[in-house]
Amino acid sequence: MELFPGRKVELKGDDGRNIEAQYRFSPCKGPYGIFDVLNDNTFKWFKAQYIAPLKLQSAEAIDNKTIKIVLDKDPGMELFAGRIIQLQGEDGSTVQAQYRFSSCKGSVGIFDVTNNTLKTGVKYNVVPMNNWATADYIHLIVK
Repeated sequence: MELFPGRKVELKGDDGRNIEAQYRFSPCKGPYGIFDVLNDNTFKWFKAQYIAPLKLQSAEAIDNKTIKIVLDKDPGMELFAGRIIQLQGEDGSTVQAQYRFSSCKGSVGIFDVTNNTLKTGVKYNVVPMNNWATADYIHLIVK
């Protein structure tokens, strides 16, 4: 799944030159992508600026196989693609869920459980995998 479809970045070199790069699809994990330089064949090195992880605001079980994840703000583009969360049950169970492609609407994305089902009445702690987001005390319970 593409993480940065149709995206371009502009890099400013230490010498003041602007260098444009366009995203090239690469099946990668985490919040990373490969960009090809478009306008400068002599480009050799740049320093990347730190981009803070997204922040989860809430999680809600739609049913025992589907979860609605809400970010604290609209990221403005499809940033859920390829993302995985782990749900750690108070009963010791662990479940993983992956973002459902194209389900993002504003700050909301739908995640599908991939390796089991959520248990009714169990409280789950939500943990984003590969540091793509933070989730301070985000829990969900299947009713």
